[in-house]
Amino acid sequence: SQYPDLYYGIGTEISEDDNILFESNRLIFDVGLYKKIYRNLFLGSEIKYFNYYNISTLQINPYTELKDSWDIGLSGTIFHDARNNLLNSSKGSYLKFNLGYNYGTNNYINAKIDIRKYFTTKYAFVVALRFYNAFIFGVPNFYDYSVLGGDKFVRGYFYGKYRDNNLSTLQTEIRTPLIWRLGLAIISGSSSIYNNSNFEFDIKPNYGLGLRFLMDKKDNVNLRFDYVMGNEKNKGFYISFGESF
Repeated sequence: SQYPDLYYGIGTEISEDDNILFESNRLIFDVGLYKKIYRNLFLGSEIKYFNYYNISTLQINPYTELKDSWDIGLSGTIFHDARNNLLNSSKGSYLKFNLGYNYGTNNYINAKIDIRKYFTTKYAFVVALRFYNAFIFGVPNFYDYSVLGGDKFVRGYFYGKYRDNNLSTLQTEIRTPLIWRLGLAIISGSSSIYNNSNFEFDIKPNYGLGLRFLMDKKDNVNLRFDYVMGNEKNKGFYISFGESF
C-alpha cells in the first residue's frame, strides 16, 4: 500500500499542531495458524513482516523515530473463544494472550491481553465489556507502538494520534433493540497510554451513541453507525459491519 498518514509523535502531551503529514510505501505480511486443543481453547503462533519505506514529508521532520523501518515478528498465542456470535455477541466470553519477539530496525518484545464478556438481561439488553492491554518492552519501530484510537480499540480518537509503549483500556456497551430492524447502543470507556518508565495514568474517556440496522437476520449481523467523543476536541464517526468487539 501507499498512502499519506498523520503522525503526532509519542506520548499523550501533544496538541493539534503537533501532527506531520507523511507518505510511505508499506509492505505487510501477517498470518496466524491455530489449532483447537480442547473445546473452545485454541493454541497457535503468528508470524509477521512489516516494512515501511520511502518515508517522506513536505515539512521538516522533527521526529527521529519517523524513518524507514522494518521488522519480522514471531509470537505464540493461546485463546479461549466461547462467544455465541463472532460479529454480534450477546453471551459468552473471549480471552486471548499473545507474546512475541520482533527483530529488525529495532528489537523488542510485545504482549497483548484481550478479555471480553457478554451478558443478556431480562429485557433483551446486551451488556458487552472489553478489557484490553498491549505492552511493548524495548524501543519499537514507530508504527509498532501501542496505539489508542480507531474503530477496533478506543473509538472517539484518531487512530495513531496517541501512541506509547503500553495501552490499557476498558470499554463497555449496552445494546438494545428498538423497532423493526433498528437497535441502539450506548458506548463508554476509559483508557490510558503510557511508557515503561512513567506509570502515571493519563485517563482518556470516550462516550457516545450508536445506531444498529440488522442486515442479516439469519446470522444476526448489524450495520453499525457510531458517533463517539473523547476528551477535548477528539471525536469520531464510524460505519462498519459487526460490532467493534
